[in-house]
Amino acid sequence: MKGRGADIKGVGGRWVVVGSKYCRRLPTTDYRLPTQQGYTLLELIITMAILGIAARFMLPGIDDWQTKRSFRNLVAEVEQDIFGAREQAEALNTTTRLLTTRLGDSYTFTVFSSSVPTAVCNAAGVWNQVSTRTETYPTRFELTGAGVGNVCFYRDGTASGGVYTFQQKDGGTQYGNATIQVTVATGAPDVSGL
Repeated sequence: MKGRGADIKGVGGRWVVVGSKYCRRLPTTDYRLPTQQGYTLLELIITMAILGIAARFMLPGIDDWQTKRSFRNLVAEVEQDIFGAREQAEALNTTTRLLTTRLGDSYTFTVFSSSVPTAVCNAAGVWNQVSTRTETYPTRFELTGAGVGNVCFYRDGTASGGVYTFQQKDGGTQYGNATIQVTVATGAPDVSGL
């Protein structure tokens, strides 16, 4: 043997001198635990706290966005009711009337057609109900204007005209105000203010 760590013939492996004895050297593998992967509980708690604080500031913006979207949907639905009444007049070759009534926050949109074509919106005669739809508006909004009541559409594509005004009951504008003007010459709705 020539010193520390020398090979001894006939015996496999490496040997070292410890004091006056020869001892087998342990393999040089690392017996430490492998590096931990993942997050500690403290890191997860801090992350959740930060997300909670951020969400608290974002939620009012999301609520406003949903209210604005709801407002735009209400306007679009009334616009579709106007188009539907106008198309009924042309398809049935008669006069149709879009009657809008209100009970609290509920609005009912009913389309009637006359049995005999007429040029007068409130003419006497038989009016047949074609369709009806009831919509309950959020308490923030209301529908007013000269169109609320009767708007008539004639078989030649014209209309009696009317204005539907959508607004907030408190007079504010943060969610929007909109107007649908029913054009007399064409019977088409013209939306403004969105």
